[in-house]
This record gives sequence, C-alpha cells and structure tokens, in this order.
Amino acid sequence: MKLKDAITYYELTGTDFIADMNEYYETLRAFENGVVSNDFMDITERFIGNLTELSVVNQLSITEPKKLLEYYCHTIPREKVNEDEFKAVPLGDNSFKKRRSEENIVIKILVSFLANNTNVQQFSISS
Repeated sequence: MKLKDAITYYELTGTDFIADMNEYYETLRAFENGVVSNDFMDITERFIGNLTELSVVNQLSITEPKKLLEYYCHTIPREKVNEDEFKAVPLGDNSFKKRRSEENIVIKILVSFLANNTNVQQFSISS
C-alpha cells in the first residue's frame, strides 16, 4: 500500500491499516487451521468494507474483495541478487576476536546484512 493510501485509510477509519490487515490475516490463518473465532465475519466485513471505502475515495472501480486485497495488500518483490557478484574475502585468525563487549557490533552488523540479503558491494571503496 502506498503511504498516501495508508494515510487516507487512517483518516477514513481511524485505525491503522497494518493493524487491521494483520488482524484480518490472523483470522484467516486461524480459519484455515479449523478455528473460527466469534468475530470472524465482523473482522472480515470491516476490513473489506474499509478497503471498499478507500477505493471509492481513490475513484477506483474495484468492488470485488479479492481484487481489493490484491490491489492494496500486495507485497513488494525483492530484487534478485546474483551470487556471482560477491567474492569471498579471506579473513585472518584474529578478525573476529572479541576484545570487549562494545566491539561485537561489527559482527551484529554483518549478521544483519547477511540475514536481509543486503548487497554489500554498495559499501565497497573504489581505489
């Protein structure tokens, strides 16, 4: 969802789009696992109704719930990273030796980059 749509959603409904979407999808996951909550229809109708109201404000001609969910609740695809772009860098024996607890931040940064598939070439220094 675009930021302007999220702001409009909040102005129309008084609730956060992300919170409503999470509640809706948690309810659907529970339904798929055989658990139907007492407020299943309320949550579903409220969220779809809010998306319908948002589409009317945005002057879209979408009225089907499935198409509304596809339009407003799609994920942004990640950019594929070519593994050949990365070169292994040999590290010395003492490269990650922990001297003090404050110095461990380098390892935390590297782990976060690797966990998020961050392209580290953007940080390289050209000579």
